[in-house]
Amino acid sequence: MEGLSVVTITYNEEKNIKNFIESHNKIANEIIVIDSGSTDNTVKIAKEMGAIVIYNKWDGYAKQWNFGIKRCTYDWIVIGDADHVITKQLANEINIIITNKKNEYDAYYMPRKNIMFGKWVKHGGFYPDIPYARMFKNGKGLFDEEQTIHEKLKVDSNKIGKLNGDILHYTYFDFNSYIEKLNKYTELEALSKIQNKSTVKSSSNRIIDKNKIKSKIPFRTFLMFVYRYIFKLGILDGKVGFIMAFSSAFYEFAINVKVWQKNATKTDI
Repeated sequence: MEGLSVVTITYNEEKNIKNFIESHNKIANEIIVIDSGSTDNTVKIAKEMGAIVIYNKWDGYAKQWNFGIKRCTYDWIVIGDADHVITKQLANEINIIITNKKNEYDAYYMPRKNIMFGKWVKHGGFYPDIPYARMFKNGKGLFDEEQTIHEKLKVDSNKIGKLNGDILHYTYFDFNSYIEKLNKYTELEALSKIQNKSTVKSSSNRIIDKNKIKSKIPFRTFLMFVYRYIFKLGILDGKVGFIMAFSSAFYEFAINVKVWQKNATKTDI
């Protein structure tokens, strides 16, 4: 069917869902919200704003996204986190694509501006932040369900274009929300590493024996900070740049401490 479906997945997103739906109404013929049992007003707000809300028991990010994608009825699909807002420029580009029957691409990348603590973090490797295509033709994309975290869309085509308009990603409202997400994602990363291998793979793809993690943690943490703050010019973003560089380093630290802790035996203690 000619038009565009928008999909998001939610759990207790009452702070974000209104802005998400208002923003995506500029492009969508239908907005599908896959909710995993929110206990706040997420579902109520989404329904009141005309979204199609479907409950699906949580079974991981990739499976949740695929559940939503398979329920889209229009020719094009846009996937977006509940804390995403699309800019007017991006909406205009998307609407042109939808109405162009001779479009040469099957999917599109979209740049994403990360808004952290109320500030756009332009440097430090946080922009343009394009992990995978977020717009694609129905039937051309699904998530890899083998990836339990930092899931990526697999597009069944080499014809992928890039749009110029930005997604605004309101990722952390304050430091408390950052700590909550950090604890959640580092826990998932640690579990994923343990399940996949008895070793831990570093960001540079070197394999580190789990028994040597303790000696590697300070060095890896320091390298991540230097990478974000110096080499990726996070220093140009002022206080927020420093906070995000330090936080990225601590993220690496937390993952490896959790892996070590989960693998520790009584003799380690």
